Amino acid sequence: MNPLIECKNIIFDYEDAEQSFRALNEVSFTIHKAEYIAIRGVSGSGKSTLLNVLGLLASSTSGDYLWEGVSIKDLDQAEQARFRGEKIGFVFQHFNLLPRLTALENVLLPVVFLDDKRESLPREHYVKRAEKLLADFGIADKSQSLPSEMSGGQKQRVAICRALLLNPSLILADEPTGALDAATTKEVLSILEHLNSLGKTVIVITHDPAVAGRAKRSLLLKDGKIIEDKLNPLFDQFTDQLTDQPSGNTLVRSGMAPELSSNTRASKFSIFDLFRFFVDARYREVLFALQTLRSHPLRSFLTGLGLFIGITSLVFVAGLGVVSERAFEALFLSPATQKVYVMQDVPHGVRKSNSTYWAGMEPTREFPTFAARFASLGKVRPLLGSETCTVVSESQNVRARFQGIFDIDEYKELDTPLSVGRFPTNFEMEEGVSVVVLGKDAVDDLFKSDYRGRQNRDFPVGEKIAATNCDILQTFVVIGVLEKQDLAFMRTDADNVLYVPVPALLKSGMQKQYKRGVSAMPNLGVDSRVVADTLANYLSSTVAGRVEFRTVVPQEMLDKVRTMLLVLQGLTSFIGFLCIFVGGIGIMNIMLVSVRERIREIGLSKSIGATPMHIQRLFLTESVTLCVVFGMFGIFAGFALNNLVAWGVVHAFPSAGKFEIVYAWFGNFVAVLVSVGCGIGFGLLPAFRARNVNPAECLREE
Repeated sequence: MNPLIECKNIIFDYEDAEQSFRALNEVSFTIHKAEYIAIRGVSGSGKSTLLNVLGLLASSTSGDYLWEGVSIKDLDQAEQARFRGEKIGFVFQHFNLLPRLTALENVLLPVVFLDDKRESLPREHYVKRAEKLLADFGIADKSQSLPSEMSGGQKQRVAICRALLLNPSLILADEPTGALDAATTKEVLSILEHLNSLGKTVIVITHDPAVAGRAKRSLLLKDGKIIEDKLNPLFDQFTDQLTDQPSGNTLVRSGMAPELSSNTRASKFSIFDLFRFFVDARYREVLFALQTLRSHPLRSFLTGLGLFIGITSLVFVAGLGVVSERAFEALFLSPATQKVYVMQDVPHGVRKSNSTYWAGMEPTREFPTFAARFASLGKVRPLLGSETCTVVSESQNVRARFQGIFDIDEYKELDTPLSVGRFPTNFEMEEGVSVVVLGKDAVDDLFKSDYRGRQNRDFPVGEKIAATNCDILQTFVVIGVLEKQDLAFMRTDADNVLYVPVPALLKSGMQKQYKRGVSAMPNLGVDSRVVADTLANYLSSTVAGRVEFRTVVPQEMLDKVRTMLLVLQGLTSFIGFLCIFVGGIGIMNIMLVSVRERIREIGLSKSIGATPMHIQRLFLTESVTLCVVFGMFGIFAGFALNNLVAWGVVHAFPSAGKFEIVYAWFGNFVAVLVSVGCGIGFGLLPAFRARNVNPAECLREE
């Protein structure tokens, strides 16, 4: 019969920058299937090193290691990890149970590192098998207990259950009784003997001759060499059934076999726990990472706080752009902002009598021809209005000015609804009927608060006002009042203006008042700047005296304001990215600390089948999970702040419109990408460091 293990001239040298030490010196021996062997020796004899070589936790410097006649010494790290997971079960002196996992979760830990392509049995099988193993070892009632809630003997039984979960061929026990009392030691040794009687090959590393005496065969190491290899003639008297153990539990032989009976008793195992081990391996790793983060809640919170602030800033700035754009459009954008204005640029100190001063166009004869010339560019209108006048009502006298409205469309371009009354009709516009529409504040200026006419339902509709002491001498009838404009771009006094039809102004004595400016509403698709420059150039080249004209294009001013807002958004975003970078450095630092703190956990994971890629993926998953979790909180916080600001803007400026939920989709998308990118970018170094550590060195760490 071919032996299970053959070691031929195994040499193992520990080397560092200062010295070299030979731990194993040409060690050769053979182990057959179902043997129970003890490897003993004093501290420093090389027994732990030999266990690491046998368990593929370390590679020998030279020599050959054969498993069932096939050399496995030269397998790469991933292949060695898979081999360990499938063929070898480890039992450690200090149990190596993860403190944040329950007994059942610790037993199921090898499933986390079991690739889908290596699974030959349904995943439900492993849960049932773990439950069965715990029951067979008499600790089913501890399945939901943490290691801190168990005795040393119970912990070691959990560790043995974990070693048996994937039904390995070889059990490697490293000082399995070193941390146990005498009674528990007897129980553990009886379990190992029983496993051997069921066909398992058992190798026990020990310094205790009494423990070695329970094995069928004993190897004695000294100074890295085997100096004794002998059979124990008294072995048979120790291989009793386990019914005589002090705890009174009975091991069922079928529990050690891969097949399980259909009447396996269910233990306390939640649906969430089932989900954790049934779902795809990637999701198991995410849940494992979440559990790791949950085990240090304060540290996880402080670690992710910088990223949270940065992501919140990014989302808030993106949403703030939406809020400011909405408010800007509602408060400032109107048809009037599409207009352009061309006016004579009169230098300071130039008198109207100067020959270079342009008197303007006559509104009824010259202007229509001028407007028709540029009809293809837009609708051109004269800027016709009065100087500040004394306006008299039945209540009081005030100083105000009139603004001429050329047509009904120009009233609409005010983009302000009426609070009461109406706009002039086409007939009133054409005939120059003396009617007036007041700005909201003009009503309070013209009529005292105790004026009796305020008792009328439609006040001040029907009231009369008269203009004196200016170029307008006429009485007007109020037909409407505009709603108050909180903000109006380039029309800060819009609420105090008295709007009258241009023909009415001309009839009132302004027909000889030549105006020196025009406005133009560009046609659809025509650039405002082109219209303004075309009109200004034409006037400059045709007006006598070659006077200069200045242009006002509100759209350009709005664009400058938008640019300023974008610059502010960019600066704020830069601050957010700085917070993210600082937070990312903190995450990387904590992950490096975590690698150091969990060095034994890494060694344990590798011993039960985790490949270097598994370890790398676990730490990357943990880093990404941390970043994504706090990124999601940051997105939610940014969303809440955006809508709080939007609500405040609407209530502070009613003309900004109704409140609408702010969804900064692009900002949220960028935030998710940044969160994942931070998790990957700042988790790579810790993940690489974790994957490259030597499992044997990990398990030696205290």
